[in-house]
Amino acid sequence: MPNGGRMGEDERSARLTTQLGVPITPDNLIQAQTILKSHAHEYADRNVLVLGERRDVLRKVAEGYGFKNVYTTLDVKSWNPSEVASIKPADFFTTLIAPIFVFQDPRNWALDI
Repeated sequence: MPNGGRMGEDERSARLTTQLGVPITPDNLIQAQTILKSHAHEYADRNVLVLGERRDVLRKVAEGYGFKNVYTTLDVKSWNPSEVASIKPADFFTTLIAPIFVFQDPRNWALDI
């Protein structure tokens, strides 16, 4: 299976079983992050940073693999007081943006894209 990051093998296999109408077990598939299960015992009690996806979706997947101290880049960003100080609070469920202007090259193209 390609990538898959936003869900563990249990959830992915259940979804595929429903979608394809064929029984698929977690042992029947490998996702991009599946290899990390084999490292859970080694890093279970260490602080781990997971990258990708929004909010804490990947944290839950990593915790499901056995990692106990999982952090995301949003955790790091919110910890930094200078980042929080430069944020203008808004409810982006109700605040519509139009248009978007690029004044100069962004410091983080991935975030801006």
